[in-house]
Amino acid sequence: MPKKQGRSCSQAIAERRYWFKVLLVFGIAVLGGLLLYRLPVSSTTENAVQPPPVERVMVQRYELKNQSGRVQKNLYFWVYGAVEHTDTSRLLGIASSREYHQQTDRFGNRLLTFHIEQIPPYGSVIIENKTRLAIQSGKKTAAERPEILESSLRAAPLIESDDPRIVKLARSFQQADATQRAEAIYQWVVGHIQVSDYQPQPLGAAKTLEMRQGDCTEFAHLYTAMARAANLPARVVAGYRHEGRALMRTDDLHNWAEVYLDGRWRIVDAHARNFLQDETGYMAIQRLDMRGTGVLKAHQRYKVSNTAIQVRQF
Repeated sequence: MPKKQGRSCSQAIAERRYWFKVLLVFGIAVLGGLLLYRLPVSSTTENAVQPPPVERVMVQRYELKNQSGRVQKNLYFWVYGAVEHTDTSRLLGIASSREYHQQTDRFGNRLLTFHIEQIPPYGSVIIENKTRLAIQSGKKTAAERPEILESSLRAAPLIESDDPRIVKLARSFQQADATQRAEAIYQWVVGHIQVSDYQPQPLGAAKTLEMRQGDCTEFAHLYTAMARAANLPARVVAGYRHEGRALMRTDDLHNWAEVYLDGRWRIVDAHARNFLQDETGYMAIQRLDMRGTGVLKAHQRYKVSNTAIQVRQF
């Protein structure tokens, strides 16, 4: 019976070298994959995902018309400009066709005051404000002050988060995750409140819940009240929903809600069916203080000191 042919020493060494190389390449590949997997997302993709800020110019134009046959003197016109910053925009400057003075309240609202010496009988004065904003989606700003968060959890006029019906409804939203709870409230408002024509006087959250309809203001009030009752800091914001246009028209005036999630104020606009999505198409001019303090009251965008003067935004 013939003997089996044995391998030479050199063949055995070559075979061992081959398998050593295979194992070495495999080990390097596995180690490289683990290292890539453990890299922080922010160091590899965050800069690529977030585009650089885009500068945008918004124009607000007003006509102050004297409706009387007499000269009207020593007039004041107050109007809100863009807030200093939001989590999607930063104010770069406001250039106006007339000189103005400005003051900023604790909510970051910027009130512009114009002094007009006189307007002749049936004459007009035009005021044009050009606002420069740096727009960037998803940029986290500094943490909010505790007193602002506390006030954003309390009941207020038109935001009746302590109304028994709203409190009872809020108890049905028990999601431990704040974002899931915020979205569940949003879905409830979208599913149960019908869009109505413009309401000259705000109804408030409790009345909106009762009537089950309203315009953008009612949607914002009800969502904010329900969020506060569910222990989510929320507030109502007034401004413009401009969809990329430069000239802000009366039809662009809009109210929406903001809810504080993961250290950021996020836009929730149930009226426009927008939950944390399109946050760059908004220009905030007033974070509403429902107590009605200051020269302008809640939901009042501008005011003139003389009743003979009619204001038109165009």
